[in-house]
Amino acid sequence: MMVRSGCLPGLTSTCVYNFTISEHGTMALQCGDCPTNLTHCSNVGCIQAGGMVRVSSVVNQQIPGPGIQVCLGDLVVVNVHNGFMSKVATIHWHGLHQTQTPHMDGVPFLTQCPIQPHTDFTYKFVADTPGTHMWHSHIGFEESDGLFGPLVVRRPLTSDPSSPHYDYDLAEHYMIVWHWYSQPSSQHLTTALHRNGSVYGAGLIINGKGGLENFGAGWKETYSKMPRETFTISKVGAGILRILRKGKRYRFRLAFNSAVYCPVQMSIDQHKLTVIASESASFQPVEVSSLMINGGERYDVVVKGDQIPGNYWIRFRALGDCYKDHIKVHQEAVLHYQETEEGLPLAGTAYEDGRITTGKVLNPMQVSVTNYTEDSIILVSDLNNTDFDQEVDVSGEPDHVEYLYFDFNSFVRDLSCVCGIVEALWGTVGQYAHKMDIRYRNVTEDNLVAPGPYPQINNKLFGYPSFPLLTQREHVTPDLFCRSNTTGSPHCSDKYCKCPYVIDLPLDSLVEIVLIDISIIRDQDHPFHLHGYSFHVVAMGTVGENVTLDYIRDLNEKGKIPKKLNNAPIKDTVSVPTRGYAILRFVTSNPGYWFFHCHISNHVEMGMALVMKVGDHEDMLEEPEDFPTCGSWQRKADSGDEKCSTHAYVCRSRAACKSSLITSNARLRRSPKTLQIVQNPDVPTE
Repeated sequence: MMVRSGCLPGLTSTCVYNFTISEHGTMALQCGDCPTNLTHCSNVGCIQAGGMVRVSSVVNQQIPGPGIQVCLGDLVVVNVHNGFMSKVATIHWHGLHQTQTPHMDGVPFLTQCPIQPHTDFTYKFVADTPGTHMWHSHIGFEESDGLFGPLVVRRPLTSDPSSPHYDYDLAEHYMIVWHWYSQPSSQHLTTALHRNGSVYGAGLIINGKGGLENFGAGWKETYSKMPRETFTISKVGAGILRILRKGKRYRFRLAFNSAVYCPVQMSIDQHKLTVIASESASFQPVEVSSLMINGGERYDVVVKGDQIPGNYWIRFRALGDCYKDHIKVHQEAVLHYQETEEGLPLAGTAYEDGRITTGKVLNPMQVSVTNYTEDSIILVSDLNNTDFDQEVDVSGEPDHVEYLYFDFNSFVRDLSCVCGIVEALWGTVGQYAHKMDIRYRNVTEDNLVAPGPYPQINNKLFGYPSFPLLTQREHVTPDLFCRSNTTGSPHCSDKYCKCPYVIDLPLDSLVEIVLIDISIIRDQDHPFHLHGYSFHVVAMGTVGENVTLDYIRDLNEKGKIPKKLNNAPIKDTVSVPTRGYAILRFVTSNPGYWFFHCHISNHVEMGMALVMKVGDHEDMLEEPEDFPTCGSWQRKADSGDEKCSTHAYVCRSRAACKSSLITSNARLRRSPKTLQIVQNPDVPTE
């Protein structure tokens, strides 16, 4: 891990990194006799990652990828070579605002074209946002399969509000916790989606280490065999700190993500956690027994070396899709005092051994369906910002209020061949009426079993355009987007849409975003991440099964939701309480097209996202003249071709047009017990 040390006021550097993206096998020949011989697991080029033999997506043949640790204001240059045989890639610098370089944000078809196989792309930007961040691919499940790594931007100690609360901030104390499958993620998740099946978690890796339990799922058990990550501290410190004070305080930086809904609860045996910051900003320290963290979030935790020197478990106990039926996902690392011999703690490592039943819990998940009566819970909105360099004034009446509600819906997707082109026809089959295990059991294969359910924002699924909106904005046309009002939109079937969902926000305005979870079939706190900005979390709460968009809107418009408009915590990723709400405020000072999405990989892949267009095109910064471009190409129609009356596709014959209309012009209706296809009477059959 390359690290800038000694960040000094006014002193910046240029930091250059070389990334080679490729597919590589875990537990390959480089691993020798690992885990039978544990020393072989540390061989150069050995990718442990759960101890399973599988294909992974990697940078520089390692998981996690190379760590980037720089100082605020440094110029970062990352030369990326895409060594995939046939896959594209991008790198997103999760947490950086890219205020002068929005085209470096790394989102395909929004800020850049994907990097093609066997080609190079150079990311060049200023590290403009201090804090604990990470980098990862923003295409498909590449990050879920290993294409991720640490990113830290430090400030000089004199300008770090948290500096009085710790003695050491070591590069090796970065914990990046990742959900991990025994096979590539798409093999599990895409299959489950199209068969209307449930998804389950499998395991966790910490800095790439740790094995997987079997859970009767068919893969071999590696949990008890693979090495654990070890983090070393000292009871007495080093140098002058050895004399001044015992019980040194160590800053740990924690990042997490998962392909499925799988938040984790972190605790350390016999140690309290003092949480001092999240993402880009510090807050008034809170001492807790455990911390919960969701996809895309990052927290900074201070651990004091004040216990009897030994080895203690750092526990990560998963919830959601990682804790249901027979699945109980957990993972451990070791907190090692250097005054004693390194080894595994004697305490048990079962899932229940990591359950914290009393004490304070920060950032609790699933409050509406979880019994926290023995705990004292601290919501994110309860925190008090102390990072005044990062805050903005969010008091007063907002200039723009946007309501975004989340729900799960299922769709019939009929795949019809139109002149060799696969067309997806979307029609609603209605919302699930009960909990997730109650399916449309009366719908047989003959009645079009619906895949899904799909997580949506305002009844829309996000679909990427064919070119980057930011860097090729001259190609944007009024009919390209779907917006809040979708009446008559070509992107929609009934009120359900799949499209580039864009909301317009005026530049230099105070914006309030009200996020509402109204789902009754999933107990999930969706972690929402905003690119290009941080925001103040001014309110959050749980309502219960009666929550609706109209109910929250009415409360908000009548001023009945208490809001913290001074010293509200600053985040770029927030978990929205299941059957509840979170209210965010920020000032739109950074023009561009900025992605806003659930950071559960499977959810964003299915379309739980939108784009915030901040400002007008003339407000947006220009990209370099030779910046790569991309887009669709279609063959012009020959004189003998005939266009179908209701399609943009060109057919070689009238017969082909006629056959394509059989299903594509059908209208979907839902009766109480069955699904029916009803022929559109406006389209002739002969």
